[in-house]
Amino acid sequence: MFCLFGNGRRPVGVVVLRQHAEHLEWVAAVAPPQAWKSLLAVVRSEAVSLGLPRVEAWITRSQKAL
Repeated sequence: MFCLFGNGRRPVGVVVLRQHAEHLEWVAAVAPPQAWKSLLAVVRSEAVSLGLPRVEAWITRSQKAL
């Protein structure tokens, strides 16, 4: 689980991850839509640091534009 902080050390969002042998799974997130791009950057960075080639997540139609 990661908590992303913004300016002033206020939490921007929380993301829950699960490590698999072949990828990192984005399980859940609690954040406003405008924070998702930053959360994805953190998740991708974590995948790289774990030596995993990709991040996978299930999204709904309403999240597709984010």
